[in-house]
Amino acid sequence: MPNRTSNGPSSQACLTCRSKHLKCDAKQPACNRCAVNNLDCTYVQSRRGYVGGRRKRNEPYPAATEHPASGLHSNVSTKDVPLHSSHRGSGGLPTPSSDGTIDLDHHVANDIVEEPWINVFYQNIHPAHPFVIPRRLYKQNPDFLPPYLKCAMQYAVQPLLTGHNGGLDTFRDIIKAFNLADGFQVQALLLLTITSYASGEREQGDVAIRQAVETAFHIGLDSEDFGIGCSAVIQESWRRTWWELYSICGIIRVLTPTIPKLDPPYSRLVPCHDTAFNSCQVTASRTFSQMQDRHFVDDNFDYSGFAYRVEAVRILNNILDFTAQDSYQAQPSPAFHSCRASIKSYTLSLPVDRQNGILPNGETDELMFCALTIINVASILLNIPHSKLARNRSFGTICVTQRPSNMLSRDETACTIAAVNSADAIIRLLIDRNSESMKSMSPCSACVLAFAATTHLAAYCLVQDEERMRCLKEYLEVSLGALNTIGRSWPIARMVKGQLVEFSREIMMKPLPQPPMNYSRVQQVQLEDVVATMPLSHDSEGDFSFVA
Repeated sequence: MPNRTSNGPSSQACLTCRSKHLKCDAKQPACNRCAVNNLDCTYVQSRRGYVGGRRKRNEPYPAATEHPASGLHSNVSTKDVPLHSSHRGSGGLPTPSSDGTIDLDHHVANDIVEEPWINVFYQNIHPAHPFVIPRRLYKQNPDFLPPYLKCAMQYAVQPLLTGHNGGLDTFRDIIKAFNLADGFQVQALLLLTITSYASGEREQGDVAIRQAVETAFHIGLDSEDFGIGCSAVIQESWRRTWWELYSICGIIRVLTPTIPKLDPPYSRLVPCHDTAFNSCQVTASRTFSQMQDRHFVDDNFDYSGFAYRVEAVRILNNILDFTAQDSYQAQPSPAFHSCRASIKSYTLSLPVDRQNGILPNGETDELMFCALTIINVASILLNIPHSKLARNRSFGTICVTQRPSNMLSRDETACTIAAVNSADAIIRLLIDRNSESMKSMSPCSACVLAFAATTHLAAYCLVQDEERMRCLKEYLEVSLGALNTIGRSWPIARMVKGQLVEFSREIMMKPLPQPPMNYSRVQQVQLEDVVATMPLSHDSEGDFSFVA
């Protein structure tokens, strides 16, 4: 008869649990798993003994100084989420498995270390969204994270491994597994949000992000006091979780304006550098208020790429608020010029080593790359409605909604140039990236490329200069090529690419004018005389590159 040890799992397991590589509590006459699922429960003598020391499934985590997920006080502890094995749709939690698939008939194995999907998560998801504890800390104790968060992490890497996510049932099962409201729940919901939007499933994403916001405010995650008594690394993880929520809400507002806008807590510290966080050696940081005042302080504090992304999202939020109320008058309002000034001051204040999103070792700083693309998307959103591009054909995608305008703006030439320059900047940032780093790009990049490509398409319809036309065509090809790479994992990139290809086929399949033949000097003079007598088409600003 099997007997349970007092300090760890049983040295024996029933055949049913053993065949599925699941933990077994070895209860008689049937273990809990088999009893719940009405399965045959048979035991045989184990050929290996148990070497104890692991925490029991029903034993609480250490106090909040080591595992503070659900409150502000150091005596708060969090227990494992009580789960019950079940089939799809019945409320059981799907379990991460070593082959990259989610098996809904299994529990999370708390004793796994470095499963392949963990490698994929930390190599491809974590660089652009680094709020879950660092890999080094996870390797020290995989049980630190609750089972439902591990499932959300694997849900996020599923598209990278298989080309599709775990589906709606898996999404629902993970949410059903939540027990008490805590910081881990917010982290899981953020991963579900990112994955759902990247899979083109906005309704799921909306559910997850709204629940994440509600939970974050309920537990006080926006307060710098959250997690007092924790180690510096854990406090930084909670801090990053809040700012990730703030950033994701701002980015999603571009696609779904009804998503709530979060006000930044100015007393909250901004995240430190990723290298410090990932090495579990958190460095000093500044408050968001101090970052806002950085222009007036001559101390050259080195803010992280994460902090610059937070600031870019703040500017994006302001521009989204403005464009929602903008009446597109011929004379742009002071608020319009204020938004333009905020973009310009942001770019001018960037340190030289942050202006291309590339680290000194040649690798991509994913958060800085994201920050730079966000600020350029903000510029496109602000300038397009006041530009000549808005009077051209609309190239809307699932990421970009354009409102054609017949309003003549006094600043339309400047706004046209600003919008196209921002689209160009996005492509140049992409060109500077190492090709191998494409896998770690945030799926949000698909929509960034949609903004760049639709702007280039509109400009292509207006530009007359042959060299510029070729450049725009090549930039568009870069966008489509990047979307093709991202689309191997994220469905939203495939959707955007399909829409852009349809537009491009119609606009750009026409052959470009060929360079002129070599004329003799006399022929050139004669040709120039003919051209000189022809009327030129130009706009009121004297701009001959674009036709009004």
